[in-house]
Amino acid sequence: MLRDIVDAMLPAYLDCALWASVDDDGNPLDDTHDACDVPEEARAPIRADIEGFLRMSHRRLFRHVRSGDASWDRIANDLFLSRNGHGAGFFHGPYGDDCDTLQALANTLGTSDPIVIGDGDVVFV
Repeated sequence: MLRDIVDAMLPAYLDCALWASVDDDGNPLDDTHDACDVPEEARAPIRADIEGFLRMSHRRLFRHVRSGDASWDRIANDLFLSRNGHGAGFFHGPYGDDCDTLQALANTLGTSDPIVIGDGDVVFV
């Protein structure tokens, strides 16, 4: 079941990462790239981060998904935004008393920003 949730969250996470990030010229990455540009080897660490975050916070997250307050897509977006300090994320979401804890857990993952490498692939650093 955890693997299914990670698989469901990954596309939303990647879409958010591309939407919220810019290239060296300041252009949004999602203007020229999409999740298909992220090779499998670049997805593996993101999958591991999502899984690790779910393991740390699953009770809180399941409660919000079951109640309809949040979806796995929303959680994936908030995870990317929170861990990378984008000024939005769990503390601006529907998480009530859990927002500070979710934000702190996301921060334990460290930052992971997408960049475009020479062949046009998007990787995370």
